[in-house]
Amino acid sequence: MGYAIVGYFDEATDKKISGLWEQLAIEGIDDYLINSANNPHIKFMMYEDIEKDKLIESISEIAKSRETIL
Repeated sequence: MGYAIVGYFDEATDKKISGLWEQLAIEGIDDYLINSANNPHIKFMMYEDIEKDKLIESISEIAKSRETIL
């Protein structure tokens, strides 16, 4: 089983991106995204195996040292 660290968008941005996916399908360019079970997101990292406690600690430390993205 793999693991991923992802970031999701707010509702307004999610709807805009989903609209773009729908337009790609309508135009016959690509229908994979609109037909997938995925919500729009950014994938930061993928892992085959993780040390959960160590990962949570690392992410917490990074979050403390960064400004909030608004």
